[in-house]
Amino acid sequence: MRKKVNDNKTKESDLDYAILLQSLIQRGNIDLTAMQQQVIMRDIIIKNHPYKIWQGKGGKWYTYLPHEDKGRVLKVRTTEQAIRELVYEYWANNQSIVTIKDAFDEWNNTRYYKGKISPSTHTRNRQMFERFFKEFGQRDITKVTPIMWQDFLEEQIHIHNLKAKAFSGLKSIVRGMLKRAKKNGYICFNVTEMLEDMDITEREFAPNFIDEDKEVFNEDEYPLVVEYLIKNPDIINLGILLMFETGIRVGELVTLKYEDFNDTHNAFTIRRTETRYINPLNTEKDEYITEVKFFPKTEAGLRTVLIPDSFGWIYAELRKLNLAGEWVFMANDSRIVADKVRKRLYKVCDKVGIPRKSPHKVRKTYASILLENKVDNKMVIGLMGHTNITTTEIHYHRNRKGMERKLAVLNSIPDLNLMKVSND
Repeated sequence: MRKKVNDNKTKESDLDYAILLQSLIQRGNIDLTAMQQQVIMRDIIIKNHPYKIWQGKGGKWYTYLPHEDKGRVLKVRTTEQAIRELVYEYWANNQSIVTIKDAFDEWNNTRYYKGKISPSTHTRNRQMFERFFKEFGQRDITKVTPIMWQDFLEEQIHIHNLKAKAFSGLKSIVRGMLKRAKKNGYICFNVTEMLEDMDITEREFAPNFIDEDKEVFNEDEYPLVVEYLIKNPDIINLGILLMFETGIRVGELVTLKYEDFNDTHNAFTIRRTETRYINPLNTEKDEYITEVKFFPKTEAGLRTVLIPDSFGWIYAELRKLNLAGEWVFMANDSRIVADKVRKRLYKVCDKVGIPRKSPHKVRKTYASILLENKVDNKMVIGLMGHTNITTTEIHYHRNRKGMERKLAVLNSIPDLNLMKVSND
């Protein structure tokens, strides 16, 4: 009779505990998903236990646990639950922590070794991780719940003032890394569901404001730079001048060979580009490698580029400076790299007294000039190496008019100058 009373008390106690637990979950005091994750992780740890768990003839439960001196030792408990709890506690206390950075490195390196990503993409992923995951990356990935991931991602929008495109890139890295982590048994929640459940609106992202004066060399700056380059025609300045006249990428410029030019030297074919990345095989320090890719950036990048007649003399000048080199742009018997051209362009901007602008701004300037002069769309995308005119229009076309030209345009519009008309 006493046993029955005790059983009833136990059932009442269990019921009270269940009611209390449900109340805490409903009030948000307990993260149900986190609880589920812990339960599943417990099952995964026990499942990966290398020794058999069995019940002996006497009804007791047995298994082995590793031992530093003996190799392994036999353990016994009276119930299956007790032996499983022993196994879990052992591995939970003795397993090495897997940090978010560990999981990221394993994902990023595996994709590289399998040839799924290029060395430059491997480097770009690393740089993004270092930007966003400084402290968060040191956490034990097995203890980070879905809501923690969601909070972390939302915080990055405001901390780094992210635009929608940048946030999409961050989410892609998290998605790939966590899916790999799930396969490895580090996490157990639905990664896609976690990301789709995020409550983020477009209003939270930084606006896509474009300062056109910073995007191109405007009509006031362009002649200053070109004139300086013509008056100081060393091999790098001639290369920058060639970019202004053809719109090629700096990586394409520094991998040109004389064999790429046609017989009349007024055109050349883009066949290669330069890439720069951190050596994935060097785990001790960041070792940057610069090499030539024997194909352009995109399939459309394989193209023929034309040189205007007024600048046809550039080829002859380059030949004088480098008669027998393997590459068109060489110094001290070595190929000139893109970074050196980029730094020279900054110095040229300083010399003529304008804000520093990169080689990519030269390319945008060339595209804008073509579109301003109503060049046929097919010709534009052919020269730029784009697949469609939309890419050129959205990402490259900028207003190059200087302040005085913009005012002159407005002053020429009668409806905006009624005061002048009435005074006349």
